[in-house]
Amino acid sequence: MKKISFIIILSTCILGPMGNDMFISSMPEMKSLFNTNHIQWFMSVYLIGLATPQLVVGGLIDQFGKKNILLISLLIFSIASICITMTNNYFILLIIRFLQAIGASAIIPCIISIAKATFKDNKQKLVTVISFIMLGISLIPILAPSIGAWLQFYFNWKGTFFFLFLLSCFYIILIKTKFKEKQKSSTKFDMLLFLNNYATLLKNKQFMVYSLTTACSYAILFSFLGSATLIYSNQYHVSPLLSGNLIGINGLSLFLTGALAPYFSKKLGIDRSVRIATYLLLLGGVSLVIFNTLFINDYLVIVISMLITSLGIGIIRPLAQAGAIHIIDEKMTGSAVSLMNFLTFGFGFTINLILGFIHNINTSDLSLANIILAVSAVLLMSAITHKKHIT
Repeated sequence: MKKISFIIILSTCILGPMGNDMFISSMPEMKSLFNTNHIQWFMSVYLIGLATPQLVVGGLIDQFGKKNILLISLLIFSIASICITMTNNYFILLIIRFLQAIGASAIIPCIISIAKATFKDNKQKLVTVISFIMLGISLIPILAPSIGAWLQFYFNWKGTFFFLFLLSCFYIILIKTKFKEKQKSSTKFDMLLFLNNYATLLKNKQFMVYSLTTACSYAILFSFLGSATLIYSNQYHVSPLLSGNLIGINGLSLFLTGALAPYFSKKLGIDRSVRIATYLLLLGGVSLVIFNTLFINDYLVIVISMLITSLGIGIIRPLAQAGAIHIIDEKMTGSAVSLMNFLTFGFGFTINLILGFIHNINTSDLSLANIILAVSAVLLMSAITHKKHIT
């Protein structure tokens, strides 16, 4: 496989996050159009749809191969994306949205499994490639809200999902024609192997600490994405176009720290880097409380505090995932990534569901959620403080 084709195939990982982030600027219009006070459920349903099949998806990838599962996932995602534009009923919309997330659920596990298989004997290259994948994902909070805002401006909320449909069709053609599967696919599902893989992962303390820390950090990100537009609109009276761009600015921290992740890994070790990053999460949460108290009517309160928080998130995701995947046997890579994603999306769904019940959510609600999750991440990483650093 040519290097450029390999890089473009890895970029398929952006599709799932784009499905979550691009519509953010359309939330006020959709809230009015569908006459609902629970528009955040549109994101919550997507997150639970990503989380629900994760454990099954991992076993399927490990046994039936990456290409087959990836193509099926992309097909489901593309069909659901175009179907979303065809309904005016909110309940039906949520059902289709859930199916869209089901399609997206296997994409990242497949892509990281491809990376693990390609660089299984070279840890530093694996860290670099996974950092590249996470870098691509971290670009989404920067670009997707802004792209979605412009699509909303020139078209309407449906423009976002038609764009996702076209992009998923492109990746289907690419994977079908360019990716050659090296793994020998099974023709029969082995339930005992499936259960043994997850039992092994759950017993691995270091793997679980990294997985839960990642879940806490991304729950903070999801809580921000799920509530930022509403807070900007209701509390600070910011337009959808500007709020989309403000969210994109916060994503710069994810991008910059993601780009530097291999350097941090080499200089400090993975566990030390991740532990420092959890303190950045806590600093961001505390600063949000302080800034909101001092400058209650300024939307830059959220922008600045979330920039600090995003620095921590940008370090945690690639390094924690690389550290966890490296210590796992290649034959369990799909299961390992899926378990991490299950926890990540599950935490994200839970926090968005809770925040979704808050009428007229404000900055104080967001800061409380962030601090609770940040403290949890700090405590989790303290569990491996006395273990030898991964280098």
